Amino acid sequence: MEIFSAVEVEVRDYVYRRFAVALGDQETMIGKLEKMLEMAHALHRDDPTLAKFLASYRIDTRRVAELRDVLHESPIRDQFVSQLVTAGIATGEISEESGPLVKGLMKTLTVGLTDAFLEDLEGQRLAIDGIKAVLREGIAFDAQQPSG
Repeated sequence: MEIFSAVEVEVRDYVYRRFAVALGDQETMIGKLEKMLEMAHALHRDDPTLAKFLASYRIDTRRVAELRDVLHESPIRDQFVSQLVTAGIATGEISEESGPLVKGLMKTLTVGLTDAFLEDLEGQRLAIDGIKAVLREGIAFDAQQPSG
């Protein structure tokens, strides 16, 4: 169990270190998030076993009591998300009051992209492009009542 958990920490830290490098000199939250999304796609394309392992670990730690006992928190993910939110507040992209909401959204994006598209690289690409479009342009809904 300890080996499984240690591998998870190493894989997760590797992914977030790659995210940090990908951000480069981006100063805006949206710029940072777009770079992170592109790196997530590149990691998944180049080595899909990383995403599969992280997804299976999340499931197994909820299913297997022995793994729950050795579950490690993810300070690197939390630091990464906080860095994105701090950038958004500093640039005026989001208000300080919105910080906790955006943190929740960012955590959902980082985990959800992994889990939702484990076997579908093209679907992940479409999802990333959709997320980037929403970040840049917002999202509009047709509020008409459905007929019938």
